[in-house]
Amino acid sequence: METLSICLVCADFPPNQIGGQGIYTYELAMGLARKGHDVKVITSLLKESVEVKHITKEQFEVYSVSSRNPLYFSFLAKKNFNNIIKKDDIIHGNDIYYSSFCLRRSKNVKIIGTAHNTYLQRMQSYKSLRKIIYPPLIAIEKRTYLSSDRVIAVSNRTRDALFRYNLPESKISVVYNGANIEKFNPKIKDNFLRRKLNLSEHSQIVLFVGRLVTRKNPHVLLMACKELIKLSSDIHCVFVGKDNLETKLRKLASTYKISKNVHFLGFVPDEDLPKIYSESNVFVLPSLGEGLPLTLLEAAASGLPLIATKDATGDTPIIMENKNGYIVRPYDANDLAWKIWLALRKHEKMGKSSRRIVMRFFTWEKCLENVIQIYKSCVNQG
Repeated sequence: METLSICLVCADFPPNQIGGQGIYTYELAMGLARKGHDVKVITSLLKESVEVKHITKEQFEVYSVSSRNPLYFSFLAKKNFNNIIKKDDIIHGNDIYYSSFCLRRSKNVKIIGTAHNTYLQRMQSYKSLRKIIYPPLIAIEKRTYLSSDRVIAVSNRTRDALFRYNLPESKISVVYNGANIEKFNPKIKDNFLRRKLNLSEHSQIVLFVGRLVTRKNPHVLLMACKELIKLSSDIHCVFVGKDNLETKLRKLASTYKISKNVHFLGFVPDEDLPKIYSESNVFVLPSLGEGLPLTLLEAAASGLPLIATKDATGDTPIIMENKNGYIVRPYDANDLAWKIWLALRKHEKMGKSSRRIVMRFFTWEKCLENVIQIYKSCVNQG
C-alpha cells in the first residue's frame, strides 16, 4: 500500500477538544497512523509541540498555534509550519481553519476540506447578531472550498448546502461521520447514572447530550418532558452539556414544577459518557441545524432509540422511522412528547435496530476507508 504524508488541520484536538471536529480529526489521525501513513496534526492551545503515542505504538506529531479564531489560527498555522508540511501529499482541514493553505499553495500538495456544518446552515438557526457576523465568514468559506481539490461533506444536508457555493458535484464526496462502536456499547452497565441521580432501576431516562444553546432547541425537550411527566412520574430528563441557556432552562423547569425530574449534569468527563448513554432509555436531539452530530451516532451505538428533527440527522439514514426512532417537527413539543412516549414503550427493540444501523453505515473504520480512497484519488490525479 502506498504510504502518504498527511497533515490534518483542526482547532479542536484532545485533550483540548470542544466539539465533534476534534473527535473526527483524532479518529482519522489514529486510523491513518495505524495503517502506516505519516501523520501530522496542527491544532490550537497546546503550549508546545508534542509527540502523541498510542497504546498500539502508532505515532504522529501534534503542532499547536495560540489562537482559536478561525482566520488567525489559519494564518498562524501556515506562517509557523509551512516549511514542515510543504512536502506532504495531503493537507486535510476542517471548517475554514485551513483557509490560508489555499493561498499561494504548492502545486504538489493536494488540499482537502471537511465541511461539517457550513456557515450557511448555521446562519439559518441564529438570530440577527449572528446574521450580521456570518456573511464575511460565508464568503471565506466559499472561497476556501472552491480552492480545495476535494470537499468531504459529512452528511447529505451539508452536501446540499455546498451546492449553494456553486461547487461542482464532482468535487464533493459524502462521507458519514462514525462512532467508536467498542467504546459506545449497550453492554456497558454499572448503574453509574442511576446511582449519581439516586434513581430506581424502574426510572426511565430521556437523554440529551450537547451544548445548551438556542440552535440545539433544548427548551422544546423541557416542554415535552412537562407533558411526559403527567403520564408517568418515573420519567426523568437528563441534560449533559452546558452553555448560556442552562440558567434559563433551570428556571423553566422550576416554573413547570418538574425540577425533581430534570437533571443538569453540565460537563461530563469523556470516560463517563459511554456509561450515561448505555443506562438511558431514549436519546433526543431537537436541533434546528446540524451537519451530522456525533452524539446521535454514539447514542445509536449505545443501543438507544433516537428522536430528532430531520435537520439534526443531516438527512442521513441514522433514523429509520418507526424502526429505531422517529423524526419530529422542530418546535412541536407535543409531537416530541408523543414520540418519546412511543419509543419508551419499545426502547429495547428500537435500540437493537439503532446499533445495527450504526454498524452498517456509521463506523469510523468505514469513514477512514472512504477518506483514504479520496486521498489516493486526488494524489493520482496529479
